[in-house]
Amino acid sequence: RRNGKEKEFLQRLKEADYYREWWENEEDLFHFNQLKLRSNIRIFDGRPKFIDVLAWHISVDDGKDLSAKIHEPSTYLNGLSIRDLENLLADIRVYTKLDIQSQRQYDKQYWFHITIVTEDELKKLKNNLLNDVGDRQEGIN
Repeated sequence: RRNGKEKEFLQRLKEADYYREWWENEEDLFHFNQLKLRSNIRIFDGRPKFIDVLAWHISVDDGKDLSAKIHEPSTYLNGLSIRDLENLLADIRVYTKLDIQSQRQYDKQYWFHITIVTEDELKKLKNNLLNDVGDRQEGIN
């Protein structure tokens, strides 16, 4: 008799674990859809963030107006400040975390490469800033 209750208890634990995992996935999917919706609204209103431009390149919406093709993603990194690049890296992390739906290897590679390029630009800016400060200090008597 005890063995049957243990099996029932274990089955309930399995089911509870399954539904918890399902709920988390649904919640992530909801947040990702909201993220994409906010991004599309900003693009439509003509006030896109940098992450919106990057995400636009790999979106699979069939209704996308290809005549409004946006430039190569890396060109948008030119001229960004250190704060802008740090914010962009944070946004990229959110996109890659929430994009559980995407099984396309291209999407994963795209975000990986964009992250590398953004981190490299950030490193260059920080090095330039340190060099500028060092040059100024050497010139002061």
